[in-house]
Amino acid sequence: MLFVTTRGVHRSCAASSGRHGIVSAMSYRFILLIASAVLTACTTVPDTVLPDVPVSMPDAWQAAALLPAAKTQAASASTSTSTPASMSASEHVQPHATASDQHASPVHAQVDFHAWWRALNDDMLNDLIDTAIEQNQVLATAYHRLLEARTLRKVSGHAFLPMASFGVQSAQDASAKDSYLQIGLAASWALAWPVERQGIARNALGEVGAAQAQWQAARVALVADVVRTYGQMRHLQHVLRIVESAACIDRSRAARLLEHQALGIVSAQSAAQAKVEASRSEATVSDVRLTLIDTQYALATLIGQPLPDPHWDVPRDQPIVPTFAIDRLPASLLHTRPQVALARAQLHIAAGRLGVAQAALYPRIALTGSWIYARNVTQNRGSSDANMVPTLGPVIDIPVFDWGLRVAQRDAQHHALAAATAAFRQAVLEGYTQTQRALNALNAASLRKASALALQTSARRAVEINRTMLALGLNSAQHQLDAASDLLVADRLDIDANAQRLDAFAALYQSLGGASALGVLGVGDPP
Repeated sequence: MLFVTTRGVHRSCAASSGRHGIVSAMSYRFILLIASAVLTACTTVPDTVLPDVPVSMPDAWQAAALLPAAKTQAASASTSTSTPASMSASEHVQPHATASDQHASPVHAQVDFHAWWRALNDDMLNDLIDTAIEQNQVLATAYHRLLEARTLRKVSGHAFLPMASFGVQSAQDASAKDSYLQIGLAASWALAWPVERQGIARNALGEVGAAQAQWQAARVALVADVVRTYGQMRHLQHVLRIVESAACIDRSRAARLLEHQALGIVSAQSAAQAKVEASRSEATVSDVRLTLIDTQYALATLIGQPLPDPHWDVPRDQPIVPTFAIDRLPASLLHTRPQVALARAQLHIAAGRLGVAQAALYPRIALTGSWIYARNVTQNRGSSDANMVPTLGPVIDIPVFDWGLRVAQRDAQHHALAAATAAFRQAVLEGYTQTQRALNALNAASLRKASALALQTSARRAVEINRTMLALGLNSAQHQLDAASDLLVADRLDIDANAQRLDAFAALYQSLGGASALGVLGVGDPP
């Protein structure tokens, strides 16, 4: 360590005035040399530039093959809405498909994807989501992690500020005869390279971005899980009603076959088989009830409650996804996904760590100073000069013996930055793919919904025909039971299709990361 003490200069001055001039001149020249070296290095140290990551995106969503009727609707939507000339194809994605139901015409309106669940028009669901956002502990943990990162970022540059310390302690001389009271004041100022300052700042910014992305991911996942779980609860309530009706029909069929067996009309094997089917239906009812209870407990956990609300036992209609058409979705919406934001934050963290590793290759310079006063408390006396020791000088840390280690750490951070760049591209690609898959699932659910509606219509017509024929004596009660069973199957397909559409709609929201899509989705009446 190199340093210059004012005490040495003072003593040199007392000894000889000529010597005083030589020491002072050498000391000041040395300090000026160090200062000029620091300023020169600050202007020549290279910066760690955050890499530009170009990402190519498809120009359109590809979902038209699943819903043939969507082509004409998408074509009319594209002609009625034009893209501004100042926006390129990479900024806007113009899909060729819509997710509208075949039995309802879309009525365009504005929907905010930050509150997409309100389009389902279910007040209880809205209240549950509000409660979950306020009381869910996973989301609260992510929120406080975000506050922690923001707080640490505010003081990330304080390591480069001057630091001072003051202390009082007792000491004893080597002969153990006298005790001294020492009063000390020390100060230091570490001079950081610009690349190190920028690296630490980028690292802190990346930590905040990562914490914010994790909070956003937790919020998006929470809302989607509440919607799915609530929709599953309502779905199971309707399924329970259907399987109870099916069990009742199977019991009636088994009882009728037992009567026919007594009359010798049917065999004992047919009657026994009907009894087995009735028992299997009863077991299905028990399974559905248990699944419903588990779902209610899962929903209670999501909203931060230990027990389900008794009001949930009251059956209500399923949340129905409204008819909507995706007229235009900018590709930049995919950058609002938490996964992409997290990958971008990891880019900043990797670039920041590279800057710190690069700065570790350069000499580290710090200015230090101290002042110590000692008093002999045993003899209750102290000397004015001998007991006061002030020092002032630079500290230079030059990497010599660990040079290879520091170079290896710098090279490793280069590879880490390349890995973060590849991960960012992959996150954007996965964002587009998941959104595309969610659109495909939503279109497929719409097709299943249309098929279920057609099957329901046919089944209801068959029940009416069998009822009329039974009244005219042209049919038996067994045919009427079979028609009622077919209608229950059609009803089950319908409520399953509603649940699948809700899951697909939640997946679409989650794939976009809760991005605001005002003016993007057109919402119409439920089918």
